[in-house]
Amino acid sequence: MTKSRAKPKPRSAFRGAAPAPSQRELFQRAARRLGVSASDYERADILAQIAELLMRHPAIGQTLAFKGGAIMTLIDGSPRLSADLDAVVVTGRAVRDSQVRAALIADLDGRPIVNDIGIMNPGRKSLQYPFVQVRSFSGLGDVNIRLEISWREPLLRPAELVEIRIPRDVQVAAGRTRLIRVPVLARVERIAEKVRAFLERGLDRDAFDLHHHARGLSTGDRNLLGGLIQRKLESGELPEGCDLHLQFATALEGAKQAWPRGLVIVSDPPEWAEVERVLNATYKPLLRNPLRRR
Repeated sequence: MTKSRAKPKPRSAFRGAAPAPSQRELFQRAARRLGVSASDYERADILAQIAELLMRHPAIGQTLAFKGGAIMTLIDGSPRLSADLDAVVVTGRAVRDSQVRAALIADLDGRPIVNDIGIMNPGRKSLQYPFVQVRSFSGLGDVNIRLEISWREPLLRPAELVEIRIPRDVQVAAGRTRLIRVPVLARVERIAEKVRAFLERGLDRDAFDLHHHARGLSTGDRNLLGGLIQRKLESGELPEGCDLHLQFATALEGAKQAWPRGLVIVSDPPEWAEVERVLNATYKPLLRNPLRRR
């Protein structure tokens, strides 16, 4: 009778299976893979949490809608990473500093995430917080963000309610994703505001955002956009009678000189010649030249 030999046990049976990576490790790996710092990579998720804190405040939460670069990352799929969260008070009523601070220091999931708020700079119908220190996902120290809440002008289109998954990248979620519902400015209105910002300051990040938005413009969007841009410019900072085509060319030149140094992105930036071509073809024809206010 032949005696059977026992099969060797797998190595994991002796050492135990390797532990699953923590969310901290997953965030750090994702940042390294994309070639950005962990703090830059995780800011969009942190900014979504800040939006959630503001929305939970009983006095101001139902009056806010969000916009800006962080929203582009979270809902438009933009590869550009922003350090800013911009909110608009849809009622047009002023918000108090004490209300914002109370919202930011509240607990989220049983513990506070904001460690320091810093100074507040009052603007023309706005509150600006240039230094808000927030607990990081990656565990590599606190992350600094900027926050602005404004009530300068009414919304021109109804706000849209969107769902944002936190963390936004399922590969770094480690089984702990959750959805938050955030009111945002309608996409076509956000584009109109971005055109105004580009004309007023000529930054390369504004040019990048407009290039990113151009790909998704429908015929209906284009039909709305000209009128929305005109109304945004009427409440903006450019002078009456401004030659908008000349101003557009000046903004393009300013963005070209900085390109792409002002961008923090998780992909290769497009060539400037392509950005300039798209912006000239998409947005310049929508400008009603010269600027006339009603």
